[in-house]
Amino acid sequence: NKPSTTTKKKATVKSAKAKKGKKVVSATIKLSSGKVVKNATVKVYVNNKKKATTKTNNKGKFSVKLSKKLKKGDKVKLVITKSTIKKITKTIKVK
Repeated sequence: NKPSTTTKKKATVKSAKAKKGKKVVSATIKLSSGKVVKNATVKVYVNNKKKATTKTNNKGKFSVKLSKKLKKGDKVKLVITKSTIKKITKTIKVK
């Protein structure tokens, strides 16, 4: 029996959306190979306050509805984790 070596793969956030006047934050998580990352945990922070936690669907996408509309200058931080990928932190400045 070979010992199982689990190398965490590098994934990236694609087409992240967080626009002023909207309550929705969405994106797609993909591996460098182009495959999507299913069932990853996504934590959404606005101005360093945790606002939501969700999971990516079978297409690697997620979308969360916030309680308040985003304002220009807000910082939306996404923290994506899954046992098979390296932790991703992506910050989007609302324009």
